[in-house]
Amino acid sequence: MSTIPIIGNSYFHRIVTSIEKAQLKEINKQVPRSYIGASGLGQECERRIQYNYMHPELKILPEPRMARIWAFGDMIETYIEKLLRDAKFDLASEREDGSQYGFELAEGKIKGHIDGVLRGGPKIMEYPALAEFKSAKDSSFKKFVKNGLANENATYYSQVQMYQKCMNLLNPALWLVMNKDTSEIYAELVPHHAAFADTLVDKAERILAASEAGDVLKREYLDKNNWHCKYCDFKDECWKEEMEATTPEWVQ
Repeated sequence: MSTIPIIGNSYFHRIVTSIEKAQLKEINKQVPRSYIGASGLGQECERRIQYNYMHPELKILPEPRMARIWAFGDMIETYIEKLLRDAKFDLASEREDGSQYGFELAEGKIKGHIDGVLRGGPKIMEYPALAEFKSAKDSSFKKFVKNGLANENATYYSQVQMYQKCMNLLNPALWLVMNKDTSEIYAELVPHHAAFADTLVDKAERILAASEAGDVLKREYLDKNNWHCKYCDFKDECWKEEMEATTPEWVQ
């Protein structure tokens, strides 16, 4: 029988600290992406996407709590896959070798990986079709239900359009999100918008060409206090020249 008293905040703190130390070891093993990811092409600021490609080492690693949130989201997506299969959808989420379905452009400098392909199922949609899954907190979930994907989240919508084009899955995609707080499910069939998808490919190629030429693309926002900039991993690098130019020489 254990003689360690399981009381007080001290014991709780030791347990949490041990868990988060182990998490940090795993987080620090992560290898930054060395390509332009299709999942981020919906971001408005092309310079941000460019920095993510050119300077992935500057990307801020997540704190343990955020890593848990993302891992929880992955577990929800795996559960959604089970729910669809139980509902008689023929869902393929990986190849025979265990790798994820995806595509590459420009010799692997532009990539994307999809959640799955619906090869068949109930006669309520057309097959084959792209399948993309998300999870969201209650407030975000309600916005998806009210406004729909295209109006509510440009990044996710662009991701779906890019995947449909590059994977040649042109039937309406199944986009499904689960509410993390209530476990409600919202499902939407997203038609393919070919002209818009073409602009995303052009955007990726433009960012790649500028990067290889050593040209830094225009910043999307004019104020470093804009909330998009405030929460950008590359804000220090992006605004470095302006900060140096406005700092008097006598300031050490």
